[in-house]
Amino acid sequence: MKRILPIFLLLSFLGFAQEKITISGTITNGKHKVPFANISAEGTSYGVAADIDGNYQLKIPSGNYTIKVQAVGFKTEIKEMNTSNYKKQPLNFDLEEDLMGLDEVVVSATRNQISRKEAPVIVNVLNAKLLKATQSISLADGLNYQPGVRVETNCQNCGLHKCV
Repeated sequence: MKRILPIFLLLSFLGFAQEKITISGTITNGKHKVPFANISAEGTSYGVAADIDGNYQLKIPSGNYTIKVQAVGFKTEIKEMNTSNYKKQPLNFDLEEDLMGLDEVVVSATRNQISRKEAPVIVNVLNAKLLKATQSISLADGLNYQPGVRVETNCQNCGLHKCV
């Protein structure tokens, strides 16, 4: 009886393991390929980056997913998909350029890009007008005028010249 239980648990575990399916495709912008775009299945830890030619291969278990593609300088694209439909055909994305977001610098309160309203801490937005009014040469100079932020010069802990 003691030997049967581990064998039964092992076989039941193997029975629940799902087969992973490889979804592949190309990320483009019109006729041009988009290198190094991030492809991820929302709500999971599955993701991959495209290669220099915009090609990707994402291995995920069978099922329905929301696939999100992000690349610098392009709008995020989202597609609903079922893995059974893309076993033998590619899942390609054609991204649209986002020229408005190229001049922004985003400093996040978390390690992920989230909406300012959904952030777990207070997030302030600095614009070019404030930086010009304070005659800030660098971002560190502009942050000196924000309440609750202290910029150190010559940080003793990390050895850098400027720390936030």
